[in-house]
Amino acid sequence: MFAANVGIDLSSEKQKITGFGGMNFPRWIADLTEAQADKAFGVGDGKIGLSVLRISVAPVESDWSKEVTTAKRAVSYGASVFGTPWSPPASMKTNGNIVKGELKTSSYADYATYLSKFVNYMSTNGVDLYGISIQNEPDWLPDYESCGWSATQIYNFIKNNAGVIPTKVIAAEGLGFNKALTDPVLNDATAAANIDIVAGHLYGTTPSDYPLARNKGKEIWMTEHYTTSDISANLWPEALEVGKEIHNGMVSYYNAYIWWYIRRSYGLITEDGNVSKRGYVMSHFSRFVRPGYVRVDVNATPATNVLASAYTKDGNLVVVLTNSNSSTSNLTFDIKNATTSVTSFKKYTTSSSKNVSDDGSVAVTNGTFSVSLDASSITTLVFTAPLGTPTVAITAPVSNASYEAPATVEIAATATDPDGTISKVEFYNGTTKLGEDATSPYTYSWTNVAEGSYSITAVATDNEGKTATSSAVTIQVHIPQAPYSGTSWTIPGTIEAENFDVGGEGVAYQDNETENRGGAYRTDEGVDIEGDATNGYMVGYTITGEWLEYTVNVENAGTYIWKANVASGGSTGAFHLLIDDVAITDTVSVPNTGSYTTYTTVTDTTPALTAGNHVMRLVVDGDYFNMDWITFSNGTVSIKPELADKWLHNSGTYQVYNPLGVFLGSVNLAAGESIEKQVGRLTSQSGTFLVKAKNSSKSYLIHVRK
Repeated sequence: MFAANVGIDLSSEKQKITGFGGMNFPRWIADLTEAQADKAFGVGDGKIGLSVLRISVAPVESDWSKEVTTAKRAVSYGASVFGTPWSPPASMKTNGNIVKGELKTSSYADYATYLSKFVNYMSTNGVDLYGISIQNEPDWLPDYESCGWSATQIYNFIKNNAGVIPTKVIAAEGLGFNKALTDPVLNDATAAANIDIVAGHLYGTTPSDYPLARNKGKEIWMTEHYTTSDISANLWPEALEVGKEIHNGMVSYYNAYIWWYIRRSYGLITEDGNVSKRGYVMSHFSRFVRPGYVRVDVNATPATNVLASAYTKDGNLVVVLTNSNSSTSNLTFDIKNATTSVTSFKKYTTSSSKNVSDDGSVAVTNGTFSVSLDASSITTLVFTAPLGTPTVAITAPVSNASYEAPATVEIAATATDPDGTISKVEFYNGTTKLGEDATSPYTYSWTNVAEGSYSITAVATDNEGKTATSSAVTIQVHIPQAPYSGTSWTIPGTIEAENFDVGGEGVAYQDNETENRGGAYRTDEGVDIEGDATNGYMVGYTITGEWLEYTVNVENAGTYIWKANVASGGSTGAFHLLIDDVAITDTVSVPNTGSYTTYTTVTDTTPALTAGNHVMRLVVDGDYFNMDWITFSNGTVSIKPELADKWLHNSGTYQVYNPLGVFLGSVNLAAGESIEKQVGRLTSQSGTFLVKAKNSSKSYLIHVRK
């Protein structure tokens, strides 16, 4: 008996697959032999078909040569190679040792040069690296080659130093795919431009989506894991867990999945040089879902204890099915929106008694087929499009490209035909034809494009009338950044938080979700706004890393008192303000007001602002608070000072004002340190000054003698 039909929608594309791979570590264990490399990277019967090789970047240059032999063999099979360092050179670290410690701040530039040198060394020796990581597991410090990095250190290195590295940059390869290690990088446009692949490991966790990385156009790689190391790789059904984990990674939008040691007792190849059950399970993905395939929509759990994923490229279709039941499972599928008629599949099965066994063919009738899955098995169905079908791909613009309205979008595509010629390439926005080109290079200039989100495809037609449709490329066209009301906010004056600039996501604001969760105002924007027209609106549901921008006009140069109206039901909220990317506040903690509808104000003084038009940015530094408004005013700070001698016994930050109430700056005071000397550094004049404790109501009168 077969369950209800399950749809496979080839027009609903997800992520492109870069590949499946494993680690070779000849500095720690014996190198793969030529025969073992053939089994690992070959795609024929009895081989795994890995398309990615991970190698180590040794902290000593004399060890680099150990990586070359197997890397070259992998490249000869068409595999991509990337490198991961376990530690920078000892001389660049705080402890002078390749075990534990951290990278010295003063060595950041040298370390970027070191990684670049490894890239160039491998290229000179016949291996052009696909990418290079900056560190293996920066959040774990074992008693062997390792190096600790905080999220801030990763952010600073990538933003300020990684841009010189001559290949794709990978980070952060955290032990449990800790997204907090890369969130700061992704939330900063300059830093994000210097990273290409966001990577992590799966120790102590399971695959999960990373929408922020996808929204920033980054690939997501799982670069190291093994399901267990204490049992044989040939135990069944335990080996089936590998297939389940890869499936879960793929439906979590991973572009690549990399196993730990290729050869090990628990690896893809056992120490005797034979492909293990785990290796055969992985080959159901790696051998048939080749680089460039795109995952398409199918119900990931079409039946109890059954997993399904589907992939397509150039009219080919691959479906991978895992059955964890102890009995046969039967399913029926409907193929939707195929550009090439799917007539039948070849069926391959691995079970307790089979190793990627050729189980014949599965017929497809009018897009519908039924398949029976062995008990405790993994099955791959493969349809290969007949020769003669053209192929087409859009080369420009890149997916998620952003333009300013009215935009001119230059579209370009490549198209080939294996047994004929390309007659034309047509370009579409959704279902609307934009234009066509009959000669290579195939291009179209789309002009005067209005604000909005667009999905562009190219359709190639060959001399026999056969057609192929490219993967869709999504672009965003936004209006230029400008004040929401058309007029800049005036300082001094009040800025309503909900009336941030127009311009859209990534231009006038950054929000971690596309939904306006409050839904009360500006519902076509992704910022979460609550309230109503009677009682006013406020920005809520704030998440760390989000920001809003406001065009302001500072009427007169000088310092201002700012005050923000905030509410929070917790104690995690925090923010800071910048003008023209320069901070004008420290991180401001939002107090727990008891609820998100009970408001209070927080206040402080700005440094000197220059007159004229500027852009103010409100940055969320801590989750969950509401922001109603921010007001800037002239005037002096109300201070009731105590007379103090030159010694203050409480350490902390103090704000300094002259007798007219003009803010001079802040000083940081350690316990027992002379406040007179600290204040004296801010002024060249003798006299009396007011000193206010930043985090309390205390203020003091200080005499400075020059």
